[in-house]
Amino acid sequence: MGTVASPAPAAQAGLAASLHYSGQGRSPAGRIGLRAIDPERYVIFDVSTSRVLEEVEANKAFYVVYDGAVYLHQRTSYVCELLDLGERVAYVRPTRAKYYTSVSDVTDVHVTGSKVAYPTPREALAAIQARRGGMGGGGGPGGVKTEAGMGVKSEAGGEGLGVKVEVKDEEQHEGQQAAVVPGWAAQHPASGDGRGLTAPSDGDGGSSSGGDGDGDGDGDGDGGGDSSSSGGSGGGGGGSSACCESCYVTVRFLGYHTVAHGTGEILDSVQLFLPDSQWETQASYVRLPPTARRRCRDAALDFREGVHAAAHAVLNALPLYMVCNPSDVATECDNPYDTRYRPERLLLYDKHPGGIGLAAQATPLFPELLRRALALVTECPCPYHRGCPACVQHLDCKNYNAVLSKAGAAVVLRAAIEQEERHAAGHGPREGGA
Repeated sequence: MGTVASPAPAAQAGLAASLHYSGQGRSPAGRIGLRAIDPERYVIFDVSTSRVLEEVEANKAFYVVYDGAVYLHQRTSYVCELLDLGERVAYVRPTRAKYYTSVSDVTDVHVTGSKVAYPTPREALAAIQARRGGMGGGGGPGGVKTEAGMGVKSEAGGEGLGVKVEVKDEEQHEGQQAAVVPGWAAQHPASGDGRGLTAPSDGDGGSSSGGDGDGDGDGDGDGGGDSSSSGGSGGGGGGSSACCESCYVTVRFLGYHTVAHGTGEILDSVQLFLPDSQWETQASYVRLPPTARRRCRDAALDFREGVHAAAHAVLNALPLYMVCNPSDVATECDNPYDTRYRPERLLLYDKHPGGIGLAAQATPLFPELLRRALALVTECPCPYHRGCPACVQHLDCKNYNAVLSKAGAAVVLRAAIEQEERHAAGHGPREGGA
């Protein structure tokens, strides 16, 4: 057998100079937690063995530990006897309870409109535009034709979605009176991705969660009106009115239910007194045109249910375009007992503080996401009013998939797709509250 030649003396000296011994107890890997990326954490302490079970991120802690919570760790159930908010320690003890606990909460997303920390790279937007042109007018996977009578026809080729639009007179000039303020796209005309377009709104578009009451600023009495910029910082590509902006997510914890194993019967409901959890992240959204509410009203469908179901469908379609899971991205879920105002929009937000870039990455994909979501809804054979997990239900819905309408989702998604096609055809972004 041949012998392996040893490195030259000069190479040995250089190798020795680049290495140093850190010692057995000085390895930095021992000080870095891989289970949690949030520096603010709660410690779960087992009082029966006086050992730490694990650490939970602060923005997720109140979902798993609170006074009376049943906490599962490595197949062993523990009951939380005390949650020390000051020390951020949850004291638990093993239990053989025949039930589990489920927290009840309300989540609000407030879009602030500032620039995102992770703008979509220009190269990625250019690749998406090229792919749309190659697929013949942005049909995308699962491309869906709009139903007859809505006056929208697609042609292959062209930039953005590559569509030719024929709309009714009442819809053709809808939202076209806003002055478009040149932003990122005007400063970078060579890129052609159209980010940064901003359209001051005149307040058309708002929904009252208490019902389908009409009254927005479009003159036909629909909805209610808050105002926001049309395509804020880091907005979508030239073929989309979607925009990505910073937002604050606030979670208010109302109480928890004790649920029996096996039967799912709710045994008890207990009120909680916990501080709100709030963090800043990023959200990508498109506003819905007033025609979505009108068509739901004409079809005797609940608009709130349609918007909630459509948002679920978009969220279900997202993993087809990027690697993510329910712990990474979420949407706004409607509560059946909530009577607050909710903006008329389809929104996705990063569930991690500061954002992880998924919402920004989804912004230029919104037209394709809408089409794929409509395909999920229309092609699903389930006959249920509230759909199923294959179309408009989502396993991570905080309101247990209440306030859903599969038929309403199809109406809302078609209206949103038509708005994107009008935008791609050069009619500009429409106004409305975010």
